[in-house]
Amino acid sequence: MTGHTSREEILKRVQKRGGEYLESVSGNCAQSPIYALQEDFPAVRAIPQHALTAMSGIALRGETCGAVTGALLALGILTGSEGAAFLDNLPGSMERATKFCDAFEKEFGSLVCRHIHKKIFGRTYDLSDPAQQMEFVEIGGIAKCRAPVETASRIVAEILLEEEA
Repeated sequence: MTGHTSREEILKRVQKRGGEYLESVSGNCAQSPIYALQEDFPAVRAIPQHALTAMSGIALRGETCGAVTGALLALGILTGSEGAAFLDNLPGSMERATKFCDAFEKEFGSLVCRHIHKKIFGRTYDLSDPAQQMEFVEIGGIAKCRAPVETASRIVAEILLEEEA
């Protein structure tokens, strides 16, 4: 985490970065939380962003929201474990993941892309269909999906900062 920066400054910065990256760089909701967190939580840089290319709605199928997938991956790289320590650390990892999912679901009513679309747009989009994908882009869908990305990024940062306190 950055030196003398306040908790609230970090949260605002992480949240803003996630939305900016989504809208101006990648259009990929799964990659955006990783980008948002990497300045303040450098271990996130270990995640190869290209590995998240197909994670938006799980291959654009409207399944798990990409922002959720990216955020949980960030939590895992920052607080998870492997090998002999895996079982010892599993309860803490699951507690963090559950805390994230509960907070995100409270905000959007679901962790599922198509349900979040329904809440934001009043309808669902099948982004695997080129015509619906084009319509989604034309109505400013990427910009409107900033909210889940920004929220996911912020929740991860909140969980991590709570543990540092």
